[in-house]
Amino acid sequence: MELNINPEEVLKPRMKPKRRRIKLGDIFEIPLPDGTNAYGRLHKDTTLAIYNIRCKDVSELPEEESYESYIGVYKDLLQDGEWPVVANRSFASEEEAWPPPKVVVDAITHRGSLYYKGIISPCSYEECKDLEVVAVWDRHHVVDRLMGIDIWEKSLRRPMPHNITFARGLTRDEISTIELRYNIRFPKSLRNFLMQALPVSEGFYNWRDSSAENIRYIKEAIARPMETLEELAEESKAPVLIPVYAHRYMPMVDAENPPILSVHGTDIIYYGENLLDYLDVEFGTKKQEDIAFDRIQPVPFWSEIMERF
Repeated sequence: MELNINPEEVLKPRMKPKRRRIKLGDIFEIPLPDGTNAYGRLHKDTTLAIYNIRCKDVSELPEEESYESYIGVYKDLLQDGEWPVVANRSFASEEEAWPPPKVVVDAITHRGSLYYKGIISPCSYEECKDLEVVAVWDRHHVVDRLMGIDIWEKSLRRPMPHNITFARGLTRDEISTIELRYNIRFPKSLRNFLMQALPVSEGFYNWRDSSAENIRYIKEAIARPMETLEELAEESKAPVLIPVYAHRYMPMVDAENPPILSVHGTDIIYYGENLLDYLDVEFGTKKQEDIAFDRIQPVPFWSEIMERF
C-alpha cells in the first residue's frame, strides 16, 4: 500500500494553543455546578477578588465593589478561555489593584508572616490569624470553595499563637549523640523538625540540654508509658515512645511520619495523624476529633491497647 505524504505538512510546525491576554480589572465568569455563576475581578499577584453574589449574568453584578474572598490562582487558568472574560472594571490607582495582605505560614513552626505587595515581613499572631493564607488554587479547588466545600481550605496550615520559643535547630552530630544517649532513633519527620528549630518552651523537651537533671527527666519521660503496661509491652515488643510535648509521644517505628499519641496510663488516644497535624491540634485551631483517623497507620501494640481499654 502506498502512502501519500505531503512533506510540507510533515515539516510544518504545530501551533501552540494561543494564550489569551489578560489585564488587571478583567472580570472572569466562573460557571458553578448549581447553574449560577461566580465572578472574580483580577487583581495583582494573579488574584481573583470574588464578588459576594451568585447570579446568571454579569449585568446583575452591583456597581459597588464588594468581595467575599481573594483567591490566588494559576495564570494559565485565566488564559485558556474556560473562564471567559465578560467585562473589565479598571482600577482608580495602582494601589487599589493590590489584594489585601495575606499570611505565609512556616511549615515547621507554624509562625505567620505578613505577605503584601510581594514582600514578606514579620507580624504578630493577632495581625495575621484571620488573614487569607497564601496559596495558589487550581480550577476545581476554586469551584469547590465557591460551592461551600471547605476541605481544601481546612488543608491549609493556619498560623499558631507565637507562644512557643524556639532555639537553634539541632545539628546532625547532636542528633547522633542524643540518639546514643537515650537509645532511640528519631523518625524522619521529628528529626527534620528538631534540626529546623528546637522548641524549648515549657512542656517541650530540650534535647540539647545535657545536664544530669535533664537527662534523667527525659529518660523518665521515655520510660513512663511502659510503667503501667510493662508486662504486656515486653510480650509484644512494643515500640518505644519518644516524648514530643508533655504526655504526647511519637512511636519509634519505621514510618517516616508516624502519628502522635497522647498517653496517660492506659488512657491512650491519637493526637495527630502526623507531626504537623498534631501541632495544629495542640497549638492551632484544629480539634482532636477532626483528625483523619482512617488515614492513620496502626502502631504495633499501642493501637491494640487503645482498642482494649
